[in-house]
Amino acid sequence: MSYSFYTGASGAGKSSELHKKIIEYTSGTLGRYAMYIVPEQYTMQTQKELVLASPNHGIMNVDVLSFGRLAHRIFAEVGTDDRTPLDDVGKSLILRKAAAGCSRDLSVLKGQIDKLGMISEIKSVISEFMQYGIGGTDVDDLIRYAREHGQGALAARLQDIRLLYQAFLAYEKERFITNEETMDRLAQAIPQSRLIPPSILIFDGFTGFTPVQYRVLSALMQRAKKVIFSLTIGEDGGPSAAECENPHVLLDEQDLFYLPRKTIRDITMLAEKAGVPHDKDVTFGEGTPGRFSGSAAFAHLEKSLFRFPLKPYEPEEDNRRAAAAPAPQAPQPDRALQVLAQELFLSKSCRLTLYQKKSVRSASESGSWCVRKGMLSATSASWREILPPMPTSSSCRQHVMTFRFMSTGRGL
Repeated sequence: MSYSFYTGASGAGKSSELHKKIIEYTSGTLGRYAMYIVPEQYTMQTQKELVLASPNHGIMNVDVLSFGRLAHRIFAEVGTDDRTPLDDVGKSLILRKAAAGCSRDLSVLKGQIDKLGMISEIKSVISEFMQYGIGGTDVDDLIRYAREHGQGALAARLQDIRLLYQAFLAYEKERFITNEETMDRLAQAIPQSRLIPPSILIFDGFTGFTPVQYRVLSALMQRAKKVIFSLTIGEDGGPSAAECENPHVLLDEQDLFYLPRKTIRDITMLAEKAGVPHDKDVTFGEGTPGRFSGSAAFAHLEKSLFRFPLKPYEPEEDNRRAAAAPAPQAPQPDRALQVLAQELFLSKSCRLTLYQKKSVRSASESGSWCVRKGMLSATSASWREILPPMPTSSSCRQHVMTFRFMSTGRGL
């Protein structure tokens, strides 16, 4: 058993390298098994990428899982209790029943418990408590701290939440199991699994983990053949991934990649406590990430976004020439046509719609223009003699000009 880190900037090739590594490990040899664990929303995308990266366009001994699907995979092997899984709707229903039972003991939330969305908000708070391992005694400590620092309103709200939290746990303890409790049950079931010891586990796409997930990671690292963590850490002026493993190196919370660095430190401390050896780490990186090798602008954006001081983008020579080139000018109507329009004695405004033939070679070379009569009050036949015929080609480009002239003589 061992663990290691794959670190690098976004687009540096961490996932691609892990795909190749896991395919090489599992292909052609029976008994080798791998689990590729990603966030829930990335499971289908990761499966597609692994299939495309495989020489035979198929994967046999690789499971792409989330934490939830990993729990189902282990429970299917070792078994679990017969309590019914509880989703968010079930939590809201139990909280509604708990609130009705202890409504007389509530203080601040008594008049707000029936408002739209209040049960949902309390459900979210209780889910966070369970996810981060906060029990009843921890909530009592929060209440005491709030009172000592003059936060009476906060202490009263926490008191009501503690009553609802206790009523919720008392009702669902023997009947249901929540997703947060599933992780604790998974950590207890991992030592009984025969699937984990010969497997390589890869965690990709995570920024950090919750306390209950860290308990699962501790159990996995003590049983699995090897565990690899892929984390995104770019250049932001903070410590490197190797320096983050030293608990005496200060981590700045204002750094752009503070959370992945903190995750490295937490996993390192967890492994030292469990006695898991540290394997060689892999760092991807210096220079332009592979994903942006064909685009200098995106590569600069990846290195400079949210970094200070600001660094302006310097385009390459070809791009610089293209940017400095003058914009093409719109074609101007022939001077003869303007003179023709000025010679007309019109009593009203005249709109001339101009067409330039771009499909006819002779017309494009000479730059000749055709004119279509718009809203005109002319009645003489000489108008049709002066104006050339309107082009019939469907590829003509239309230009519109409006000439306004004051009448200088007798109207037509």
